[in-house]
Amino acid sequence: MFLLFAFAFVVLLGLGGIIFLIVTLSQGESMREGRLKKLINERPSMDEKTFTEDLIRKGYDESLVKKLYSELGWYLSEQPQFGLNPSDNAEKDYWIPNENIKDLAERLYAQAQGRRPLLADWAAWDQRTSKAPIAVLENMLRFATNK
Repeated sequence: MFLLFAFAFVVLLGLGGIIFLIVTLSQGESMREGRLKKLINERPSMDEKTFTEDLIRKGYDESLVKKLYSELGWYLSEQPQFGLNPSDNAEKDYWIPNENIKDLAERLYAQAQGRRPLLADWAAWDQRTSKAPIAVLENMLRFATNK
């Protein structure tokens, strides 16, 4: 009899865990979607053309800006209506993991400089910018071009 109750308890516990996991994952996605909707209301949202023109006007290379836009478009592919803004923080606003942001910044740097950044390049960035977050979209371009 005890084994029957123990088995039933384990099965119910497993089912409860699976249901909890499903509910938690679905809530996380709706929270992310809500975060993007809130962000659209807080700042102007730019389409690709406006985003590119704005950053080219600030002196960045067009191919670099287009690469940044396309890379972030991959992360935000579930939200095709969402437009980017140069002041957005990819880590906080889009919840892109820090290691992915650093990897994107390194790829942009490699395209602009012809090599991957060294630790000295990262240290120079930290010193030069008073530790401005690399996750801000324009900061990724500033890092890549050594501005």
